[in-house]
Amino acid sequence: VMFYMLVNLVPVFENDGRNMVRLFTMSDDQIRAVDAAVSSLSDLSVAIADPASTPLRPQRDRVLEYLRTPGLTPAQRAEALNNLAVIDVLLEDPELFAEADEASREAYELMPDNPALKNTRASVLILNGDYSDGIKLMRPTMSRIPAEALTESHLDLAFAHVKLGHPYEGRDHLHAVGGRHARPG
Repeated sequence: VMFYMLVNLVPVFENDGRNMVRLFTMSDDQIRAVDAAVSSLSDLSVAIADPASTPLRPQRDRVLEYLRTPGLTPAQRAEALNNLAVIDVLLEDPELFAEADEASREAYELMPDNPALKNTRASVLILNGDYSDGIKLMRPTMSRIPAEALTESHLDLAFAHVKLGHPYEGRDHLHAVGGRHARPG
């Protein structure tokens, strides 16, 4: 599952000129709420980069709180929903998989051309057993995602292909992962 979008959320919010204009039209309480949410999401980027460093349940609560922040742009909402889906998957709680599905679907619908959101959506589809649709959605994103996310994508695709009875395609994705992590000599 894709985890790298969160790092981009805070700079998008802080540096987008349209959001600066929005800040001037917001009440002091709304500005404080946005500031608190952005601050908490900065901490969350560390937690997702190193899940062992911070318990994820409180981070999940922070994302849910952020999603209630007034004045979020569609891009901010999509990225926060994407992060919620990622956290729900990282928690490995089957009861949260349906919520991950809903969050990733909504994020993808808000920004269907975003490769990271598309890749997260595909991973969640695969996790929930919709292997064919997950593969169809993920394949075109492979050339548009950062190298650090390729390993997870190849593993997701390998799993989906094996589950669909395509062991050779699954093997090809595992070989792609092995080649990326091969030791020299």
